[in-house]
Parts: sequence; C-alpha cells; structure tokens
Amino acid sequence: MISDVQELYIQTVRQWPAQKRLRLAALILDDLANIKPVFQARRPLSEEQRKAALDELMLHAGAVSSGNPRSADNEQIDADLAREYGKDL
Repeated sequence: MISDVQELYIQTVRQWPAQKRLRLAALILDDLANIKPVFQARRPLSEEQRKAALDELMLHAGAVSSGNPRSADNEQIDADLAREYGKDL
C-alpha cells in the first residue's frame, strides 16, 4: 500500500508520459485555485530564511529540458495551453 504522496508519485505518476503528468498537474492546480488556503504563515521569514528558501528553490531552475528551444516562449506557452484546454470542449 502506498503510504505517502512522494511514494505515490514515484511508483505511479512518474511512470506516465509527460503530457499525462501535465494534465494531472493542471487538474490539481485548477482544484487548488478554487479552495481557500489551508494554512497561513505564522510569522514572516527572516531575510536569512527567505534567502535559504530561494536558494533551495533555484537548485531546480533549468533542471528539466523539454528539448524544444521555444519552450520558454510565453506566446508559445499560451498557445499550447489554449490548445490543451480546448481539447475537452
């Protein structure tokens, strides 16, 4: 039995093709956009904590290459999203 989200992702979702994972991500984000936040920060982060969190996040920047030289083109991204969202209409 799968005991946590990371295990579920590793054993199941990560095996799916990228397009199917992107559709799942879009469904999750759409769902989250329609609910109230579950938690709020108790206190603001210190400058040191904020920098450490940003540094950790930036470790992932550029970690994945789509193989498409236009993948960072906002107009192309918008067109791709419009095409994907329009499929089910």
